[in-house]
Amino acid sequence: MTSMKIIDVIPIAKGIFKEKLTYFSSQDIPLGSIVEVPIRKKITKALVVGIKDASQLKTQLRKADFTIKKIGALKTKTFLPTPFIESAIETARYFASNTGSVLESTVPRVAWENLDNKLNFDKTVNFIKNRHEKLALQTGEEERFATYRSLIRGEFAKKSSVLFIVPTLEDIKKTKEILNKGIESYTFCLNGSSKKDETLIIWQKILAEKHPVLVIATPQFMYLPRADFNVFILERENSSAYKQLTKPYIDMRTFAEILTKKLGIRLIVGDILLRTETVFRQKNLEFIELNQFKFRSVSNATQLLLTPDKTTAAGFSPIPKELARILEENINDEKTFVFGSRKGLHSLLSCNDCGHTIMCPNCNAPLVLHGTKFDRSLICNKCGKEEKVKDKCPNCGGWRIQGLGIGLELIEESLKEKFPDIKIFRLDKEKAKSAKEALAIISKFYETPKSILVGSELALHYLNKKIDNVAILSIDSLLSIPDFRINEKILSLILKLRTLSQKNFLIQTRHPDLNIWRYAIEGSFVEFFREEIEGRQMLGYPPFSVLIKITIQGQKKPVEKEATKLEETFKEYKPKVYPSFISKIKGKYLFNVLLRVPRLSWPDEVLLEKLASLSPKFMIKVDPENIL
Repeated sequence: MTSMKIIDVIPIAKGIFKEKLTYFSSQDIPLGSIVEVPIRKKITKALVVGIKDASQLKTQLRKADFTIKKIGALKTKTFLPTPFIESAIETARYFASNTGSVLESTVPRVAWENLDNKLNFDKTVNFIKNRHEKLALQTGEEERFATYRSLIRGEFAKKSSVLFIVPTLEDIKKTKEILNKGIESYTFCLNGSSKKDETLIIWQKILAEKHPVLVIATPQFMYLPRADFNVFILERENSSAYKQLTKPYIDMRTFAEILTKKLGIRLIVGDILLRTETVFRQKNLEFIELNQFKFRSVSNATQLLLTPDKTTAAGFSPIPKELARILEENINDEKTFVFGSRKGLHSLLSCNDCGHTIMCPNCNAPLVLHGTKFDRSLICNKCGKEEKVKDKCPNCGGWRIQGLGIGLELIEESLKEKFPDIKIFRLDKEKAKSAKEALAIISKFYETPKSILVGSELALHYLNKKIDNVAILSIDSLLSIPDFRINEKILSLILKLRTLSQKNFLIQTRHPDLNIWRYAIEGSFVEFFREEIEGRQMLGYPPFSVLIKITIQGQKKPVEKEATKLEETFKEYKPKVYPSFISKIKGKYLFNVLLRVPRLSWPDEVLLEKLASLSPKFMIKVDPENIL
């Protein structure tokens, strides 16, 4: 007769704020099993992490102030290997979250939906630990991928498989085209956007293949039940897409680092410009150079740094004379990409009399001018509110309302006026609501001789071929963002655009004396990293600290009151309390409390306990992508 057991489980779901829950069962349930448990009148999957005989806990059970419920169905006896579970627990601690939320975020949905069959979870996988190393590769794309190809062939020769992690679906397509030549039968791709049945078929093929495999996948596919993975390659390491935008707000780069250490395999991170934190850690021997770092990027394109043309009697044109000349002299069906960092015609409207900026009444964000010459409107990019264009300033009643900033629609409109015979495409979130629509625009642009694409950063996800001319006409607005990572983001963005250009590369700015343009034009990173690291050290920013941002949202007075309480609660960490950069969204105010913890002191158990005690209404982000 089976004795009654007390089972500790970690619920696999977001929105459950307890790390562990307790149930009872008379079933024989091994550690690491996935079971179903009742929580708030719902059935939720949970991971078994503790088992005790009820007879040994009689006294504690009698004194318990809660009723222990019976555990539900046993879904699978073996699911995740111990190193993966340990990695989820450690990641949860690092990001002040709970293990269930991390597991729910790091194991793909198709796995949770097919626990009882099809995915080989009933087979125990014994991973063979080798030497864990963290290696870094900073060089141009062609050289980087040549190194990857050589490394993959070397691993195949050693009977080892390789997991190649990229941040987006478009990165998967591009990577596959470059890396699978000659190994097409052993290359597989996985991403969260595929249909469930397609993912199941690919998963089963990966597990059935006896030859070593190359799996190219987005980050949520870091676990596959094969024992021969010896290398994880994390490409485009500088991409913010690795940081989750929803709870538990974990950074998949950090998870990959923890997981490869637990598995005892190598981690390689690569990019043309690695994060400042990674370069600093390499200098401190936490990362090893896979190949010697390249701190200079060479381009064969003619490069020009321009200032906007002065306004004439004919008005202001966002199209510089140099770009107009290149387009006029285009006799070889050249293609041109024109980049703008902001949507609309102008990024804001301002009164020339009093300086007032026209703001959204629901959000503390500037209204953006959209439309055509004959049909224009003001739209809030935060809440979507649309208003008619105002003739007079709501602050002083003045008539001198002027559009400031160069938006994509203004660039498109100006190009159409100047070059009516050239086919012009635009790619931003207004024009392409889906990846399918974006790909259609890119395809038409590449197929059309002598064409121009006007696009935002979104276009960079889809541009996969060299372009004759690349012009950055609107980027100054990014300089006004008060974030400590902004220079790194701007340089990384410019380098991606510069890499695309074959003949001409132009940057237009009202601030030509800033060092960031020199670093970009010269492709020189040594001075940039030195300047960046010195500035961050002086201000106590990463890599010298771990930042923890706590955000509270609601009505103004209650939010300010809560922020004051948080300031007192965390006073020993010298918190900085401030309104968010966009301090009001959809009528609700946002306040932040920023904590700095010495990097080597995190995770801090005392601080973790305090953070865990906060109400779920507080948004906690460790290592936030920005502090705005």
